[in-house]
Amino acid sequence: MRKSSISGVPLRVRNENTGYHRNPSRERSSSIGRSSFGAGPSKMPVASQRNSTASSQFSFLPKIGRPSSGIGVRGRTDVPKDPRPITDKKYQNQLIKQLLEFLVQNQYPHPISLKILGSPSGKDFFKIFEFIFSKICHGYKQVPKMEEEVPRLLKQLGYPFSFSKTHLLSVGSPHTWPNFLAALVWMIDLIQLSKYIDQHGGIDTFIFKPTGEEFDGISEEKILFDYCEKTYEAFLHGADTYEEQDKALREILMAKYQVEDIQNLRAENARLEEELKLTRQTDVEIENLKQAIEVTKHDKKLLQDYTDKMQHYRKAQESEVAKKQEELEMLRLNIKAETEKLAYMQEIYKKQDLSPTDVERLKAEQEGLKKQVETLEKQIASIDSDNWETQLDQAKYVEKVEREAAEYNRLAISLKLVPETAELANGKDFRLSSGVSSDPVSHFENTVKPMLTLMKKTGQDAVRAKDKIKFQLQYENEQFLEELSDINDKVSKMENELKCIEAEIDSMKQNFQTDKKSLSDDIVSLQESIVHLEALHKQGEKERMRLHEEYKSRCLILNSKRKEVNDGCAELEEKWEQITKEAEEYKKVLTKCLDDFVSRLQAANTFMDDRLLQAEAQRKEWEELLNSSEDDDL
Repeated sequence: MRKSSISGVPLRVRNENTGYHRNPSRERSSSIGRSSFGAGPSKMPVASQRNSTASSQFSFLPKIGRPSSGIGVRGRTDVPKDPRPITDKKYQNQLIKQLLEFLVQNQYPHPISLKILGSPSGKDFFKIFEFIFSKICHGYKQVPKMEEEVPRLLKQLGYPFSFSKTHLLSVGSPHTWPNFLAALVWMIDLIQLSKYIDQHGGIDTFIFKPTGEEFDGISEEKILFDYCEKTYEAFLHGADTYEEQDKALREILMAKYQVEDIQNLRAENARLEEELKLTRQTDVEIENLKQAIEVTKHDKKLLQDYTDKMQHYRKAQESEVAKKQEELEMLRLNIKAETEKLAYMQEIYKKQDLSPTDVERLKAEQEGLKKQVETLEKQIASIDSDNWETQLDQAKYVEKVEREAAEYNRLAISLKLVPETAELANGKDFRLSSGVSSDPVSHFENTVKPMLTLMKKTGQDAVRAKDKIKFQLQYENEQFLEELSDINDKVSKMENELKCIEAEIDSMKQNFQTDKKSLSDDIVSLQESIVHLEALHKQGEKERMRLHEEYKSRCLILNSKRKEVNDGCAELEEKWEQITKEAEEYKKVLTKCLDDFVSRLQAANTFMDDRLLQAEAQRKEWEELLNSSEDDDL
C-alpha cells in the first residue's frame, strides 16, 4: 500500500496533524441524503469562516445546472433565463398570496400584510428571508452583511438564478422585487417538499423503493447501500478487512430472507400443499358439475323426445276421437232416420185400419226397437269410458317407463357408460330407450344387465387389487418412517458427540493458554536471573512462536473441518426436505450423505486427536528441554 511521505499512514486516511484538513462542522456525514431539512440544530458559518474551495454544508441540495432543479439546463455556461412569468401581475399576486399564507400558518413574528409584500423594504425582506431560511437551517440568524449572504445562501440551496449586491440594495423596486418574490416562494416549495419527504418515510423511501416481496421490509438496494457506505468508511479509516460489516450484512440478509427459519418454510409448504389439495378438489367439483351439465342436457333431450312422442300420440288420439265422433254422428243420423221411419209408420198406422193383433205386434216391435236403441247408446257410452281409462293408464305407464329409463341413463352417464364413445362403454350401447314401439325390458335383460354384471365383477377385482397395493404401500411407508426416525436419532447423537468434542477442545485450549502463560513467566524469570541462558531463552521464544503459529493453523484447520461438518448438516437438511417428493430416492441419498458425514466426522476426529497428541507431545518435549536446561545450569 502506498504511504504518505509525511505521516507514514495510508493516503486514504486523513492526517489530523496537517493544517489543511476540513472543518469538522463542514464535514459531510455519511447519512446526508437520507435526513430531512432541519433534522438537528445547526448554525450557518459566518462570512469570515467560509472557505471558497470547500464544498457547501448544503451540498445535499441540487446545484445550479443539475436536472433536479427543474429550471436550469445541464452544461450551460451563460446566465439562465427565468421561464416563469414573474413580470405578470396576476402571477405576482398569486406568489404574494402563497407567501402570505405560509408566513401566517408558520406564525411569522413580525407584522405582515399584502401591502407590505407588494413593495417591501430591504429590512422586511431580510426578516422574511431569515424566517424562511430558519425553517431550513434551525437557529439561523441574520449577519451584518446580508447583501452578500443572501446570494451565497441561495446559491448553496441550488437556486438556478443569481442576484447581485446592487439588486439587494433596492429590493422593493418593481424590477427587482418579482425576482426575490419568486426566490422566496421557491424556498417555500423546497420546505414543503422536505416535509412531504419526511411524512412519507424520508428520502430512503423514494431512493430505495421496495418492490414485490419487499413491500414490508428494507429493500436489497438499501441494505447494499448501507454495507458499501460502512465498508467505505472503514476503508477511509485504514481498514483492510471488513469482517464486522460482512457479519452484520450476513445477519441482516438471514433475518430478511429467514434462512434459518425452517419451521416457517415447512408451514408454508404445508399451506401450499393444502391449497393444492383444495384446488384439486375444486377441479373434481368442476368435473362433477360438467358431468351434471351433460346429464341435464341428456335429460333435456330425452324430455324433448318424450314431448315429441306425446305430441304424436295426442294427434293420433285426436284422430281416433274424430273417427269416433264421425261414427257417433252416423249413429245419430241412423237413429234420426229410424225415428222418421217410425213416425212415418205411425202415420200409416193411423191412416190404415189394423187389427188388434197387428197393433200389438207393432207395439211389441216398437218396444224392441227402443230397447235396442237404448242398449246401443249404453254400449257407446261404455266404449267411450273404457277408451278414456285405457288412454289414462297407458299415459301413466309410458310416463313411468320414461322416468325410469331417464334415471338409468343419467346414472349411466355419471358412470361413464353412455354414450358408446364413453370411457367405460367399450363401444357398447348401454342406453335404454322408451316408447310405444321399444322394448326396454328385454333390451335391459338381454344386453345391458349381462354387460353391467361383467363390469361390476371386473371393478370389484380391480378394487381388491388396489386395496392390496395400498396396504403394501402403507406397510412400506411405516417401515421407512421408522428408519427415518432411527436416522434422526443417530444424527442427534452425532451432534451431541460433536458438541462434547468441541467442549473438550475448548478446555484443552484453556489449559494450553494457562501452560503457555506459566512458561512465559518462567522464561522471563530465567532471563532476569540467568544472563548466560539468553541464547537458550531466545531459542525457546522462537519455538513458542512457532508453536503458536502452528496452534493458529490448527485452529484454522479445525474451523474448516467444522465448516465442512456444518455444510454436511445443511446438505442433510436439504435432502430431508425432499422426502415428500421422492421417498425412495431420498432414502438412498440420505444414506449416502450420512455415510459421508460420518466418515468426514470420523476423519475430523481422528485428525484432531492426532494433532492434539502431537501438540501435547511437543509441549512435553519442550518442558523436558527446559527442565534439562535448568538442571544443566544448576
